[in-house]
Amino acid sequence: MFAPLALASLAGILSAAAPSSPATGQAGVVLDLQPVVSSTVSEMRVIERLPADFAKPGEPLTLAFDTLAPVYERTSDKVEGLIVEDALGRVPMAGPVRDGDEDLWRANRPTQGPVTIRYSVPAASNAVPHSGPITYLQATAGGLSGAFSSFLLAPRNAGRTNIAVRWQMPAGQRAITTASVDDFDQTTTLSQLANTLFVAGSLVQSPENPSNDTLVIAGLAQPKSEVEQAALWFRPALAAMGEAFGAGKDNGYRVMFFSHDRQGFSSGTSKKGGFLFFLPSNQRLSSPKQRSIIAHEMVHSFVNFYGGDTGDWYNEGIADYAALIVPQAAGLVTPQEYLRLVNEEAAFYYLNRFRDTPNDKIADIPPRAIGGWSVPYTRGAMYFANLDAKLRARHSKVTVLDLVKRMNPLGTQGPIASAEWSKLLMTHAGTWAVADWRDMMAGKLIRPVPGAFGECLVARPITAGQLDLGASGTSFRKGNRIGHVDPASNAFKAGLRSSDVFRETFEPNDAGLSFDERVTFKVARDGKPMDVTFAPRSGRAIGYKWFPRSGNAARPCR
Repeated sequence: MFAPLALASLAGILSAAAPSSPATGQAGVVLDLQPVVSSTVSEMRVIERLPADFAKPGEPLTLAFDTLAPVYERTSDKVEGLIVEDALGRVPMAGPVRDGDEDLWRANRPTQGPVTIRYSVPAASNAVPHSGPITYLQATAGGLSGAFSSFLLAPRNAGRTNIAVRWQMPAGQRAITTASVDDFDQTTTLSQLANTLFVAGSLVQSPENPSNDTLVIAGLAQPKSEVEQAALWFRPALAAMGEAFGAGKDNGYRVMFFSHDRQGFSSGTSKKGGFLFFLPSNQRLSSPKQRSIIAHEMVHSFVNFYGGDTGDWYNEGIADYAALIVPQAAGLVTPQEYLRLVNEEAAFYYLNRFRDTPNDKIADIPPRAIGGWSVPYTRGAMYFANLDAKLRARHSKVTVLDLVKRMNPLGTQGPIASAEWSKLLMTHAGTWAVADWRDMMAGKLIRPVPGAFGECLVARPITAGQLDLGASGTSFRKGNRIGHVDPASNAFKAGLRSSDVFRETFEPNDAGLSFDERVTFKVARDGKPMDVTFAPRSGRAIGYKWFPRSGNAARPCR
């Protein structure tokens, strides 16, 4: 659910992220970006300069602003102070008008000559209704983070052009993006540029003088010592991922992070060239828990996007699976840590009451259902573990990672389709592999075969209750009031009641990482603090737990 060798080379698969210089003599778009964070304002100020030949003759300019729907609902982070000017002066703009997932502004007349667009976008409010990637504009520790889509108001349907991004930063501050350290030039489209991730401000970074051909770790609101400690693991982990997925020559990689106390769980989003990672302010960047999530995000940077049949089983499943096996194979986790991580993955799958949901029905799971989002992640990981074990048992010449490497070239021009995966399975494995894939897609329970997650671990059937926190209509953040409590639940039996107030934020996903551990809600009732400890499960269901083959977790193979 979430991620090792001397720094392996990364050119092939990361080359798409490398900045490309505009051709000499060609006009291009210039973006001046000025992050401003103070006690009174937090916003991105933008000046876009379009060349005279950018707009089609006689066609009024249309500007589009991504609403980021449906995974996010904008609050304060909307376009303010829009001014558009051309050779004739001020260009009147009408808007915004909602069109699908975009807000549009249209010029009341055709533009003439070069066009300058000025505007600002405030950072999102602290109470953010969202799910999915952390791409909206956030202010933290004197800086900003997000994706360019969080602030970019761009000409609609613009084609490829030369784009120069210039950061206007005070002395002592800088910007890091998935495209580059500081300023960069690219030949791309503005819609593709919108996918760029960034962090900007008074960054804590390693190395102190970063460049585009090295691993850079930079972000906001973590101490320098944590960043340097994290780098000791990130560097060999990145190298291992590069080798596992057959990356080419080193082209640099950027790990960007930010931290605050407005969200209780870690999350990240990746692009070619790096990723943006959030962790709560009470957690450490270098901790083993964050390493698993970091490794997961690294995998995304090496695997091209699968867009067929609601493809998270592939995109997230392979990220979960590779985040387990690649660091383990490189010696970056201990045998005990690996066993724990495998069983956390297993528990999150087998204890999930939505585990039997067919792939094409996953979108129907209620958004607030605890653990519902994780079904394709964990089920995909279990599927890949079984597929790898069966390939080994049949003395196949390919592994799961080999299959992914064969899939990657198919996704260079667009999302990969399900027919390509089916064809690949048939070519390199056979009808049994296609049948297993279809069973997984139909929601059939995955029962581990010998060798799943490695020859040194053994999966054994168990019965356990499925995840049930007993409280519905509840956000588990500090200060929130608990909604309805099921009288039949273990939480109710332990003393939890409706209207109890959380004294500390509780991360509900953590409750699904164990077959048998108990959880504690720290709440207050009528102003009096109390702790409610209970087993967050109900009912009985079959599951599988992994054990060391030798009986010794430190030496599982002996």
